[in-house]
Amino acid sequence: MTEQEASQTESGHANDCSTASVRAQLTVQFIAGAVLFAREAQGIEALDRPTPELEIKHMALVVGAITQSAGAIEAQLWEVIEYASWTKLTANRQWEDVSAWEVTATQAQENARKASQKGKSSKPGALNGWTTVLTEAGVLTAGELLPLENDVRLLIDLRNEITHFKSAWGGETSERRPNLLPLLQAKSFRRPPFRDPGLSAYPHLILSADCATWACKTAANFLDAVGDLLDGKSVLDGFRTSDTFVSVLPPRQPQN
Repeated sequence: MTEQEASQTESGHANDCSTASVRAQLTVQFIAGAVLFAREAQGIEALDRPTPELEIKHMALVVGAITQSAGAIEAQLWEVIEYASWTKLTANRQWEDVSAWEVTATQAQENARKASQKGKSSKPGALNGWTTVLTEAGVLTAGELLPLENDVRLLIDLRNEITHFKSAWGGETSERRPNLLPLLQAKSFRRPPFRDPGLSAYPHLILSADCATWACKTAANFLDAVGDLLDGKSVLDGFRTSDTFVSVLPPRQPQN
C-alpha cells in the first residue's frame, strides 16, 4: 500500500488528486514479487525440455528474485531511518532528561543515515545501516552481528555482483568479492537441470530457482528478525493474512 492509498482510505476522496500525498512503500511488494519470480523459475526447471526462450526467462526470473529480495532489505532500512519515530526507537536507552533524549535520538537517526552510505567500510551499506539502527536503539551491542548477517551479506553481495556483472574465465566472480563464489557453492543450490554441469559455476549453475528461493526466505526472515528486535513485529506480519499477499509471503520462521 502507498501513503496515497492510506490517505484516500481515511479521507474517502479517492479522486481528489490535488490533496493526495504520495509515498510508495515497496518492501512487501518486493518480497512478494521475488517469491512469484522464484516459483515461476521452479516451474521452468520442472519442464523436461524448456525452450531457449524459457531458459532466457528463467535467468531473468532468478535475477529478479535476487534483486528484489535485496531491494526489500534496503527499502525497509530507508523506511526505518527516515520515517520511524527515533524517540520511540531509542526509548529503551537511559537518559538523564527528556531534552537529552530528544537530541540524542536525532543524532542516532543521523548516525544511521550516514552508516547506510557505504563509505570506507568493507560491509555493504545496508548492513552498516541496519547495524547502526539496532545499536542506536539499544537492542544490539557494539560488535554484535545482525540476525542472519552472513546470509544477508551474501545476498547483497550477489545482487551487487549481478548488477555490476563482469565476465571472467572459469566462472569466477569479480576480484572485489573473491569469497563470493565459494560461499555460494557451499549453499549447494540445485543447478537448473537444463544447464550442462560443465558450464561456468557463475552465473550458469549458481543462478537457479533454488538460489532464488533462498534469497526470498533470507530477506523475509531478516525483516522479521529486525522488526521483532525494534518493536516486536515485522513489516510483513500484517500482510501475511491479507487477500493480496497471504499466498506469496514466506511464512514466519520460529525465532531462536
